[in-house]
Amino acid sequence: MKIQKINYTKTNFEMNFNRYIQKYTIQYYNQDNLINKGNIDDLICPICFFILKDPVSCSEKNNAHSFCKPCITKFLSNNNKCPMCKLTFEYKSNNQLKNILNKLLFKCEFNNLGCNNILSYSEYINHVNNCIFNTRYECNTRRYNYKNKEFEKCGYSGNKIKIDNHFKSCGGSTFKCLFCKENMYQTNIEEHMKNKCKFGIIIGPEYPYKFIYIGEKLNKIKHGYGIFYNNNGYRYEGEFKNNIKEGYGRVFYDDGEKYDSEFKNNTLNGYCILYKSNGDKYEGQIKNNKTEGIGIYYFSNGTRYEGEFKNGNNEGFGIVYYPDGKRFEGEFKNGSNNGFGITYFPNGDRYESNFIDGKDVGDFVFHSRFGFKYHGNHNHPILLKILIFCYKILLFINSFNSLSKWNQIILLLIIILIIAFFMNK
Repeated sequence: MKIQKINYTKTNFEMNFNRYIQKYTIQYYNQDNLINKGNIDDLICPICFFILKDPVSCSEKNNAHSFCKPCITKFLSNNNKCPMCKLTFEYKSNNQLKNILNKLLFKCEFNNLGCNNILSYSEYINHVNNCIFNTRYECNTRRYNYKNKEFEKCGYSGNKIKIDNHFKSCGGSTFKCLFCKENMYQTNIEEHMKNKCKFGIIIGPEYPYKFIYIGEKLNKIKHGYGIFYNNNGYRYEGEFKNNIKEGYGRVFYDDGEKYDSEFKNNTLNGYCILYKSNGDKYEGQIKNNKTEGIGIYYFSNGTRYEGEFKNGNNEGFGIVYYPDGKRFEGEFKNGSNNGFGITYFPNGDRYESNFIDGKDVGDFVFHSRFGFKYHGNHNHPILLKILIFCYKILLFINSFNSLSKWNQIILLLIIILIIAFFMNK
């Protein structure tokens, strides 16, 4: 999987590079040049909107959808569904459609400049790219004029064949880089893209991780916006400064973990949104790759913590929201409850206590939804157990909505007396 990512990046770069070099060639059939037009709706590719080139269909059915093979191949690079009917694309050859296309006749793209050739479907693209009236190619070779003491552009123009022959005597063709706009000889394009261009490609060493970088450069190092891959399942898309991650960026791992964050000195620093592979999520401040400052941590089980963080842990004041509606507000240290805290229950009860490393210690106060308050101490576990037992009885009695409050109180007293009677025996 990691190697495939690198190859995919390299393939994309080479594809764009070839498209850049061949940007002056015509690759499609222009319906405006058709002689026998008629109804050609079924001959138009739904992706590029030119007449179909090397057509393939999504199935063998009569109502199948047809596309240019280059267009649909590029479209299906990330899925295998027909963009029209959403069914699995089968790449079926349509001989009937090919027979219709082979009967088409075209005028040359340069008929308005004097080319009177009538072309078949199979002749059209090759002829247009080599037509003697095609003067879109221009020699940009610069030569020094010793008489005028300045550099001058050649300026010769012609079709592809004439330009190719002209270059041999002129000293070579020059092209303009689409990224930095610099002119150069065709033979120097690869060297320019790898070592000189502001935008280019950097391939790293085998050890410790082989990497590929595509983006802006300065003096052969990463500088500006770019995409960085290595063969350890890591991808970074964002800003670089002097070869290190600096500014805003996004990090992706093969296991699904990803960050949207600010970076400083090659580490996560600033505001960050973190998506962990186990389903957890964090939004907030981060420092040196660790959560620090104010943030919100969403656990995959539905629990949520909002508050202060330090050195990667909950530390300071925070609020924990539980899926059952319970809420805790208090102090934290090293990821655990430490200090004073209050627990709010969905039924209206409230519990105030002190904590050390997540455990209740010392005095506590319990506020009942029934209006009474109980002061207790965790150093007297028997009394605490009796309180919990009696309160459970009270909640049980309160569940009988048909009884009046006085009857509920009488029933509670009876139960307590019965318990006391058996305890004295």
